[in-house]
Amino acid sequence: MDQPGTFQLIPNLIARRGCRLPAIAHALAMFMMAAALLMLSPRMACAQASGNFSDSGTFEIRSAGQLVGTEKFRIARNGAWWESHAELSLKAGDATLEEKATLRLAATMRPDDYLREQKSPIVASLAVRFGEKETSLVATSGKESAERVYFLQPGFLIILDTNFFHHYTFLLRQYTRSQGGEQPFNVFIPQEALPGTVNLIYVEKNNGQEHWKVTTDELELDIVANENGAIQKISIPEAGVEITRK
Repeated sequence: MDQPGTFQLIPNLIARRGCRLPAIAHALAMFMMAAALLMLSPRMACAQASGNFSDSGTFEIRSAGQLVGTEKFRIARNGAWWESHAELSLKAGDATLEEKATLRLAATMRPDDYLREQKSPIVASLAVRFGEKETSLVATSGKESAERVYFLQPGFLIILDTNFFHHYTFLLRQYTRSQGGEQPFNVFIPQEALPGTVNLIYVEKNNGQEHWKVTTDELELDIVANENGAIQKISIPEAGVEITRK
């Protein structure tokens, strides 16, 4: 389920049991994941999920070296919850995409609810409520709305929504360092209304910066972050897309 007017930064490559789904139209998209619906067993939240981590800033989004948009975001602990807020602005030709996203997570960083609101080029919204047994997604555009229900794995789940790159902060903080190596994670992409998996690898620490790699069967995404998980740079070399902290 793709909201009308949504731009893509790179082709949306999602493999289902070895079959690639067609890319959605338009020129811009976020890195997405393979092996959708091949869900993993629940994971226990690692130590990094606790604490009072907070982060805020602005990402500059470039495609083929050209600045195409910005994402302003804020992540903070609010009582028993984690919350993130973001404002996205993307340009493609004469069109401009303006969106907001709000994500609330439990202390373990299990998603509780998510709201994405599009202000232009059309007015639309997408609301997701994550329950213990089922997850409901309601997409609204004008006077029309549609609802879907999903039965996702209980426990561990990461939200990685289209073009909101600050969500990768939560992915990094779930990595079990004592285990090391390549670690798979269950993810959900609200914009595409699809569950899936990604693999996260800690590569190295260089000059105080930690280097990570997110992989699927189709693409690789490189992340540079501070020791506390604050992302400084995201690169998708195959797509010519780069996201840098301003």
